[in-house]
Amino acid sequence: MKKKISIVRKDFIFYCRQKKKSATREEKTGVAEGMLTKEEMDVCDDVIRQRIAGEQKRLGKSDGYIGTLAFGWIKSPRMKMQIIKGTSTKKPQQIRFTDMVNLCEALGLSWVDVGREALKAVKAAGK
Repeated sequence: MKKKISIVRKDFIFYCRQKKKSATREEKTGVAEGMLTKEEMDVCDDVIRQRIAGEQKRLGKSDGYIGTLAFGWIKSPRMKMQIIKGTSTKKPQQIRFTDMVNLCEALGLSWVDVGREALKAVKAAGK
């Protein structure tokens, strides 16, 4: 004996088949349009990290000096800088927005411009 499929169920199956033909970004990745995926967030963090490290190198300042300017209230600001930048053996920490603002201010960078550059790099990498 065959089971009857209700009209609602048939409509849902037809709807799902139609959606598979033209899958949007949200359907492919589970992330809505305009939002960043995990990979894009990593690219954004890497661009910010590179920009901060480049400016630090250009100024010739140590991790301890920049860390003290940006995170003077914590016990070990030098270690905080090294955790954010990462080492050859450890994965770098994800950059929090407030950490980025403090680091940019300590280095004399505009955090708005650094953020824009990072998002432009994410868009360029996605194409």
